[in-house]
Parts: sequence; C-alpha cells; structure tokens
Amino acid sequence: MAGEHVFDIVTGVQLEEGPSDYDPATIRVHTLNNNVLYATPLKDNTLYNFAIAVDWDSNTLTVYASRDDADLILESGPITNDPKVIGAENAQKGEWHVQLIKFPIPNPEDPPEKQKDTPHYGQQETNIHEGVFFSRMFVEDGAGGKITRSATAHR
Repeated sequence: MAGEHVFDIVTGVQLEEGPSDYDPATIRVHTLNNNVLYATPLKDNTLYNFAIAVDWDSNTLTVYASRDDADLILESGPITNDPKVIGAENAQKGEWHVQLIKFPIPNPEDPPEKQKDTPHYGQQETNIHEGVFFSRMFVEDGAGGKITRSATAHR
C-alpha cells in the first residue's frame, strides 16, 4: 500500500483542501478516504487516547477514545473503509508506523503559483510554543473484539 493509509489521526487543515467543515483546533480520526470517524476539540494540557480497531476481514474501522486517564469508550463504528485497503494487490504489504507532519503556511512574499505549493515554498510560523507527545502506543490482536480500554493499562 505504498503511500496509502488505513486511517489517519489529524489536526489542522491542509491548505490545498480549501475550506473545511472542521475547526483546525480539533483532532480527528479519518478513514483512508478522509471521511471523519471522530472529532474532538483540542484543549491545552490534555492527553488524548485513541484505539482504532481495524477489522481486516470485514474492512471496518471502529474508534474508541478518551481523555487523560479515563477509560476508552466507543465513539464511532464499525464503519466500512475503502475497498482497496484489503484488495489483493495490497495483501501482505502493510506496515504500522506513526508520523507527525506539520504542513507549512504560504509565504506571502511568494507569487500565487508558489503559494499553492507550500511543501516546497511554504514557511513555518515563528515564535510559537507548541508540542506534541506520543506515549502509550501499542498494537494488539483484538481477536473476538477484545481491546484494552484502560488508558493506563500499558504503563
């Protein structure tokens, strides 16, 4: 599945997407086709917990979420994902990875055609104080619908 995703957890809005129905100050879980499964406002000094159950047999995603040390609760799903996720051409090609992408903003001094190409000509805001921390990340089998719902179980 080179270059593809089974799901994404995102915040903000990519500029090339145009106007968004979502406040950029939310954190959202998307399907492969960017259908939003779950959204919640971002708040300072808050830990967000997610479990995304991927059912490979039925090609569905289910989202569980909580904040801080609260147990995870069912928020969305199961919802069918894009058929190409389980297509024969993608069998045994998956990988699990986590990445953080911070998209730049257009440089107002660039001509309009370059302002649309922020990955190559954009700029990062300066003098902002922000941070993202990843913790308690793990993968479980989940067979029979069993997932860890305790946010503190794997400390």
